Amino acid sequence: MSITTQAYHPSPPDTPPNAGPSNLHPNIYNNIHDEETPPQTAFSILEPPAHLSAITTHTTHIRPLDPDDTFPDGGTRSWLVVLGSFFLLMASYGMMNSTGVLQNYFATHQLANYSTSAVGWIPGLFTFFGLVLSVQIGPMFDRYGPTGILIAGSCCYVAGLLILAECKLYWHFMLTLGVVMGSGAALLSTAAMAAVPQWFDRRVGLAMGWAMSGAGVGGLELEVFAGLGLYPTYVVMQGFSVSTSVILLSILNVFSTIGRLITGVIADKYGRINTQTGLICLGALAIFTIWLPFGHTLPGLYVFSCVFGLASGSFLSLAPALATLICIPIGGEMLEKVGSRAMVAYLGGVLVVALGMFVMARWASLSYRWRWQAKI
Repeated sequence: MSITTQAYHPSPPDTPPNAGPSNLHPNIYNNIHDEETPPQTAFSILEPPAHLSAITTHTTHIRPLDPDDTFPDGGTRSWLVVLGSFFLLMASYGMMNSTGVLQNYFATHQLANYSTSAVGWIPGLFTFFGLVLSVQIGPMFDRYGPTGILIAGSCCYVAGLLILAECKLYWHFMLTLGVVMGSGAALLSTAAMAAVPQWFDRRVGLAMGWAMSGAGVGGLELEVFAGLGLYPTYVVMQGFSVSTSVILLSILNVFSTIGRLITGVIADKYGRINTQTGLICLGALAIFTIWLPFGHTLPGLYVFSCVFGLASGSFLSLAPALATLICIPIGGEMLEKVGSRAMVAYLGGVLVVALGMFVMARWASLSYRWRWQAKI
């Protein structure tokens, strides 16, 4: 579309006789001139020169702002995305929550000749790949979308799971469970967690809580994976049966699912850092007041599974990838060398350090002024 515009040249005002510049004092003339011609600034509108009095411009069609181009924050399609993410996380992170059962089985069957710390490198590598590759997969999701990522992730994960049943040697487990299934889990979980925020804003905490609850259902999280990975082994070392260890881990995962659902709503209302700080504090209390003094009794383990499950519901998204690689082998080595109580105290100490970091982060976000009621 072409538009021809004509520049507008206003006619000069009538000049009375003897009112020209030669008859005025220079200061008076300058004042008049300053009033008629304001100083040019970055926002001044300049008259185009005479030879540009007739120009032709071409305009392009600009789509008006669509009021529907916002986060749906609900509706059938939005909640179907949450449901899909739920199942993806149930398969990927759910397996991470269950590595303790696998590790205990490997250590008593195919890999019985290896130490607990050596076997611990297998689920540690699986968790490491499942989280560290998310840094590279995230930009791929932004550019290409989820379809190709989900197809590749499903192929890797399903193939690795089928081959895992035939593994007999140590390097078989490292390659199959650690690398292949870890890479598949990274593809699936990254797409699952990146899709939900595309459909929610005001209720994103609630939606992510429902999606992340799939990780807890799949288990029927440095800190979480060490606890979950070594918890069944710890229970067996206290003299209880393998079936009891599986039941306790299942209870922990059930309450972890409930914790994810509740914390999403709480985070939307009171702030995510506030919520996370409170949960870390609850988890540390559960370790030092329940697990450490009463971890040798069955009632104490049942209570700990419930409380720590609720607290650890939102830890997974914050777990640093390097820590997930080394936490289970370190914990396994501590179990063999210094005993179970030292390992429990070590895990509690890690949570205390994390709590201090979150408190410092909240303080810095408030410009180093502490306000108890600030939502952050």
